This record gives sequence, structure tokens and C-alpha cells, in this order.
Amino acid sequence: MIQDEFNDRIGFHERYQKNHSALVYDTYSRGSYAEAAINCWGVSDDQLISTVSQRINAHVSQAQVMSWPPHVDKLVDGKDSDELLYKFVTLLKKPKAGEDQKDPAVIALTSLLTSYITGKRTSFKVKLAVTLHGLTRSRKIIDLMHKFSLGITYKNVLNLFDAWAKFDIETNRACPDELAMGQPGTAVMDNDDFKDGTLTGANTFHRTNVMFVQPQDLVDTSAVSRQSLSIPTADDMKALCASQHRVQP
Repeated sequence: MIQDEFNDRIGFHERYQKNHSALVYDTYSRGSYAEAAINCWGVSDDQLISTVSQRINAHVSQAQVMSWPPHVDKLVDGKDSDELLYKFVTLLKKPKAGEDQKDPAVIALTSLLTSYITGKRTSFKVKLAVTLHGLTRSRKIIDLMHKFSLGITYKNVLNLFDAWAKFDIETNRACPDELAMGQPGTAVMDNDDFKDGTLTGANTFHRTNVMFVQPQDLVDTSAVSRQSLSIPTADDMKALCASQHRVQP
């Protein structure tokens, strides 16, 4: 069949053993025998794309996705992109050459495609929504990005902040009654305002929180095992706040 289709445009590698299949090469365009066979057997572009999409879908669906709610370091690493999907996206950009270094644009696109295929959140979408909220405090922008599948919901962003705050409180419960000499400390000052409609602060009242934190013991944080995260309820947060050390003004 291949000889009838391509005639002298293809050649055969010599067979060194009897009854072994011969390898075909394309002498005209320096293509592979697989390309010649696909063209000869009448495999259309639609059929080829259909087969590839089914295999990638099955592969990506079996891969482990980001747990929810994620730890902060999970978002920093951002290793939720499927390798096969990353190679596929890379080859779409440059079909004849691979990428030695990770392209941030390809990683972002791969993460979005992983989310689209699996229907679950990925680190890129979470990082994008959290970063935009931190810069703008705008619910409209977060909702707009989520509408175009480029982020998570505004409610999920706020839930993440609650989960991370709950984790920090439970992990760092010890707070000294007095300031310790010779120990490093961190002063945190910020207005307690996360509403999207009061970004400028004009004609509004704000409560300013001031917190001074010192470690009781200096411990290598990498040696501390991470606890599992869970989205806290409003009652959980109230109970945690009530149980904390009361700082006198």
C-alpha cells in the first residue's frame, strides 16, 4: 500500500533477520515512516486529533491534582502541570523542537488546560485570583476572571484566607505575655478591611490591627510537619479569635 502511494519517494531499511518488519523512510521530505503510513492509510486530521485528545484526557484525568485548600508552599511550587500535556503544548508552539527550559506561558496554559480537562482547581488559577485580590481587593475583577475560567471564585478566595489564618493560629499558638530580650520579633500593622467597596477608604471608618510576634523557640520551619488544612466555619474563626492572647493597648 505504501509503495503504491509513494513509489520512489520512500525507501526501506535492509532487514537483517527473516520475518522481521522493515522500517520505511521518506526519501523526499525526510519524514518518518509513521507520517508516510498515516497519509497512505487516509487518517484525517480530525481522526488524529480525536485520538490524541482521548489519550491525553485519560492521562491527565489519572494524574494527581492540587488538594483543596492548598498550603501556600504548594502555590509557590506550582507543580500541578501534567508532563505529557506540557510536552503537547510545547510541540504545538514549536512542532520540530522541544523546550529545554520551562516556559512560564506554557506552564500557565498547561495548568489551565489541566483544570479544564479535570474540572478541578490548579495552582495557576488560585495564584492568579489571590494575587489580583491582594492588589485590588476588587470582587468584580475576581468574578470577571472566574467567568472566563482564569481564576477561582471570590468566595473561595476569602475561604482560603480564613483557612491560612486558621492554620497559622493553630501552628503558632504560643504568644509571650511580655516582650523577650534577645529574640527577633515581627510587627504587623494593617487596617482590617477586606471589602471590595471601600478600596480608597474615603468617608469610611477602619479598625487598625497591631500585632507584635516573637517566637518562643527558634525552630527550623522545614522540620515542622504541616498540618492538614480545612476550610473553617464562622463559628470556628470566632472560637479561635476568642481563645487568643489578649493584648492590652
